[in-house]
Amino acid sequence: MTPHLRLRAFVVGAVLTISAVPAFAATCGTGSFASWLDDFKADAAAKGISQSAIASGLNGVAPDQAVLSRDRSQKVFSQSFEEFSGRMVPPRLTRGANMMKQYGSVLSRIEQSYGVPGEVLVAIWVWRRISASTPENSRPSARWPRWLTIAGAPRPSGAN
Repeated sequence: MTPHLRLRAFVVGAVLTISAVPAFAATCGTGSFASWLDDFKADAAAKGISQSAIASGLNGVAPDQAVLSRDRSQKVFSQSFEEFSGRMVPPRLTRGANMMKQYGSVLSRIEQSYGVPGEVLVAIWVWRRISASTPENSRPSARWPRWLTIAGAPRPSGAN
């Protein structure tokens, strides 16, 4: 692996790792929903949203306990950072490195034309592809970034 490719792989890995860590996450579960809603309404009013709009949009809003229960029962939240990152980061690094090789010339053209480093695009693309790993998003057309089409990359069969 050339030093340039090694640096690119490192950058992709760093971006993916950092994006998996909630650096400045809000404190969760420490207050009441009612106090959060009051603060939210006050913020909306401070930004110039009328009281009638706030009232019609937010009066009667309540937390959905079924959603909260499902959210709190997700297995991923019981893992340590080491367990989570050990499972999630390596596949992204591998996929990112493969994409850098496969689309290197297209990414270079994009970087020359628009100033956006290929590593940044691949990091976003890798995250998007894995985040979109649902049956409805498994079609090539749902995963094919339009920026690759604009840059002239050959599209996989089935992509529209």
